[in-house]
Amino acid sequence: MNQKKIIKLTGIDGQIILVGVESIIDIKLQTMSNGNIVSKIQSRGGMVETNRVIESIEQIWKLINDI
Repeated sequence: MNQKKIIKLTGIDGQIILVGVESIIDIKLQTMSNGNIVSKIQSRGGMVETNRVIESIEQIWKLINDI
């Protein structure tokens, strides 16, 4: 597999989020208060950062592994 170093995701507010693949700690599904299901992705840098994105865990896997 040809793993990418950075992936581009879409935040729940529509903003583009760039995440370094090597800094990803955890990805989980989360149900928001409005009933939408999003992916909660945690990454490390100086501190742990949490982003909620519209891509599914499967879509993120495919982005990382260039499938």
